[in-house]
Amino acid sequence: MKTMSVILKILAVLSFIVTALCFLEGELEMFITLLIVSIFMLATGVLFKNLGEAFEDIALIRKRQKQELFSKGILKEE
Repeated sequence: MKTMSVILKILAVLSFIVTALCFLEGELEMFITLLIVSIFMLATGVLFKNLGEAFEDIALIRKRQKQELFSKGILKEE
C-alpha cells in the first residue's frame, strides 16, 4: 500500500506541473480538469499511506494479543 501511495504522490506532483503549464498556456478548462485530477490523486495517495499504516498497526496488535494469550496459557503454542 505504501508503494502505491508513493507512486500516486509522484504522479500527482507531475500532474500539478502539467496543470501549471496549462494555466500558463491559457487553457482554463484543461487547467481545472487537471487540477481536480491532481488533487484526487494526491488524496488517494494519502489514503493508501494511512491504510497501509493502519493494517501494520492491526497486525502488530494481533501479534501482541496472541503472545499474551500464549503467556497466560489460554492458547497452546504451535
